[in-house]
Amino acid sequence: MEFISYAHKELSIKEIKKLARQYNGVNMWKLMGVDENEFPFLIWKSEDDFSVMFWTKHSGMKANLDEDPVSDYAFAIWLKENAHPVFTSVLEAEQYAKDHEWPTN
Repeated sequence: MEFISYAHKELSIKEIKKLARQYNGVNMWKLMGVDENEFPFLIWKSEDDFSVMFWTKHSGMKANLDEDPVSDYAFAIWLKENAHPVFTSVLEAEQYAKDHEWPTN
């Protein structure tokens, strides 16, 4: 399946939500190439203020640097709908990782 990229486009949240429908029914974890060494989670304040993040065994927390706001939004919604952790801040995520002993090398 091919998807339309909207990388580097200035889009409103209304446009992003509409365009993200192209990813309905897609396993975003698989599409994004996530493997067992990366665990995605979400920092979510609102529909237009969020960050898809990864916890990696080798370097801890890192941000997903997706230049396409549409696929980034689709991944964020997929994470929320598929029981991945959602936090309101990086500090909250760091504390959760510490409390739950997320692995680091």
